[in-house]
Amino acid sequence: MIRRYQKGYYQAIADSQTVPIDCRPFIEYTLNIIEQSLQDILKNGGLNGGLNGGLNLLQQEIISLILDNPYIKTFDIAQKLKRPVRTIENNLRILREKAIIGRQGSKKSGRWIVNQSL
Repeated sequence: MIRRYQKGYYQAIADSQTVPIDCRPFIEYTLNIIEQSLQDILKNGGLNGGLNGGLNLLQQEIISLILDNPYIKTFDIAQKLKRPVRTIENNLRILREKAIIGRQGSKKSGRWIVNQSL
């Protein structure tokens, strides 16, 4: 989760270390991340829905990368998430089967499309 919001995380730490030291920026940041995480869980059908029919964390991170760059390659996703290419391919296949994402164009020059009704 921290990787997803890395810039804000480091900014909150920096803001908390100004003189006089005040930990409120970091606490507020952390509480906001917890709130967003809980909203994501609820959006994906709760804990049970997340395990049985929702998206796992890796799939959410893949979608986030695709939203940032629809032309991203499978290899680049694997590198950014520090996972094997085969793992990313399997999760992309699952996301496609669930109609969460689609592909437009060729493997080499095409782009990913995220179902906007999610």
